[in-house]
Amino acid sequence: MGYYYVKKGGTAVGDAGLETTTPRTGTFTAMGVSAYYDSIKDVAGGGGVPTTAIAAGDTICVSSVHSFDTIANTTYTFPDGCMALCVDDANAENLSTGASEGSSATGSDTIILMGATGGGRWATYGIDWRSDFNFNIANANDDCGLIENATFIQTSTGKAAILLNQTGSCIICRDTSIKVAGTTEGIEVGKGARLEMRGGGIDATGSAPTSLIRAITNAGQFFLRCFDASKATGLYTAAANVDSPLIKLSRLKVASGATLSETGTTQQGPVFDMDGYGTAGGNEDDYWGFHGRYYNFGSFDHDTSIYRDPGANVDAVQKLTVLMSATDQVMPYFAPLRFKLAEIKLDLTSAVTLTVELAQWDDGNGAPTRLKDDEFWLEIERPDSTDLALGVIDTTRPTTYDISATQADLTTSTKVWKKGSDDSTIAADITKSSVAHTLSAITGASNAHVTVWACLAKDLSAVGDVNVDLLVDES
Repeated sequence: MGYYYVKKGGTAVGDAGLETTTPRTGTFTAMGVSAYYDSIKDVAGGGGVPTTAIAAGDTICVSSVHSFDTIANTTYTFPDGCMALCVDDANAENLSTGASEGSSATGSDTIILMGATGGGRWATYGIDWRSDFNFNIANANDDCGLIENATFIQTSTGKAAILLNQTGSCIICRDTSIKVAGTTEGIEVGKGARLEMRGGGIDATGSAPTSLIRAITNAGQFFLRCFDASKATGLYTAAANVDSPLIKLSRLKVASGATLSETGTTQQGPVFDMDGYGTAGGNEDDYWGFHGRYYNFGSFDHDTSIYRDPGANVDAVQKLTVLMSATDQVMPYFAPLRFKLAEIKLDLTSAVTLTVELAQWDDGNGAPTRLKDDEFWLEIERPDSTDLALGVIDTTRPTTYDISATQADLTTSTKVWKKGSDDSTIAADITKSSVAHTLSAITGASNAHVTVWACLAKDLSAVGDVNVDLLVDES
């Protein structure tokens, strides 16, 4: 295992900047300029300065004050198990942050970070990377890169801040941000690759992307958690001719009024699913919002405009319900919009009744027509009564379906729904219903995992939306 030392201004030639046994300690100043290389490019970017080429398991130790401009196309190639780590300029044995390398021009210098072979893994820590063209991460299939405490700085407009477009590749970023020069830059993932970003965000000193996530041909998978996206005016834009991305977002901070997802694609497969997001400047109630869009089926959002009053002897309910909006329902009975209302643990050694309260609300336009039992139903996943390891699905959807007949209305409900602290302002514009299902007792199922799905199979775009709230009666 070798240790290569890097700091701008270094003059090391041959293996003078390489330690082959034990990592160095102390300051870069004490090492002397002849004992470290001028750039990461010298070691892993095609510079070829060391006599002994970097190999699997080696480490590049980069001073925390290092800043190098490649002013050229550069591909950084890291063998399997290789790490490029920022270390303290005054204590080279300690991890640090602040190093940077790449191109800061406004031309077409592509910067690429990649593994040396498909199936390999590599990592960088504490190093900011600059590019003035599309910033490519992974340039070979089946690449796996781990990037922590970094900022990807895009110095040109109209280029990808991160471009991951290699089949079977996976890049995992932790506490890593992007900084863009214009409004049209974002994150692009294609060819089924996977990008995970945990922590980090959009650098506040850069420009504001109109779309943080951009799907491209053969779209990939986006997983963002605890990411500050409040600089962006939009999260996802899908072109009509792209393939179907999978987008899963959790605990993001977004700008108030930002476009979460848009509807302009004809693709059937895209999934946009975001939970636990909060708006910049919002209050506590705004920190657990959710939004989802299953293209050509509809969307769902959190809603605090109206909420169900729990009434006496019931714990106060969070002023948060699910707003479901189904669209383009060609075969609604077979292809509803489905929303996961809850995943709960229940004692099913005795029967339990689940009840969902619905409020159809069309503000200022009168009470909507009540939904029927083939237009809204529940699907409940529970343990099988004879084999607890197997899950089965109960449903309140009619088990017989006569295409020539009109199905039954949902059950009328007397539960109170409020707008603010008053229900009188919505009384004329609301239709209240309920759907109940009793789970039978199951021997041995004292800690049963139960998932409840709400299914909407009617286009309500012209007649208001549906708010739903789940009640559980274990009495």
